[in-house]
Formats: sequence, C-alpha cells, structure tokens
Amino acid sequence: MLCCDWKPLGVAFVYRLARLPGMRSRDEGEGRMASADDVGEPLLYTYQQARKKLGVSLSQLYILMKAGEIKPLPLGPQVRRISSAELQEYVNRLIAARDGKAA
Repeated sequence: MLCCDWKPLGVAFVYRLARLPGMRSRDEGEGRMASADDVGEPLLYTYQQARKKLGVSLSQLYILMKAGEIKPLPLGPQVRRISSAELQEYVNRLIAARDGKAA
C-alpha cells in the first residue's frame, strides 16, 4: 500500500509516493533487467558523451573512428553509439602502447 502526500508548490502540486516499511517495489523482483540507475554509467554513449568521456574534441573522435581505433555500433540507419566497453578497450590499448614503449 502506498502512502500519498500532496504538497503545494506554487501553482503546481507535487505528489510524493512513499513506501511503507516492509514493502517491496516492483523493481526488487527476480529476473529484472539492470538499468542505468543500477550501474551508474550508460552502456552506450552518443558521440558527444564519448568525446567528453575521453577528453578529446569531436573532430579527434571522428579521426579515431575513421582510423578504426574506435568502432561505433549501428542502432539504426542514421543512429550510431559507442559502447563503454569500446572506450575502455581503446584506453587499455593506449596504456599498453605507452607501457610497451617505456619498457
């Protein structure tokens, strides 16, 4: 059972739902798929998000993709995303190359 609490907030009203002690939400059931909230990081990034994550310009990201260093995933005819795993692999390759040259 949910407890409801209406609070006026200027012209609009805020409707707050609170769980009572001992209640389980629908999301706590078994067989539930993981969401971005569970993980904290998205699985797929837009080009803008990926370039910010890497700390490079958008032009540099396009150069890396054209060189085959980073491979975007097609989600549709004109939609591409870059996986977090792809970004991590790219960074790992950079680290390995740096460590290989330093040794």
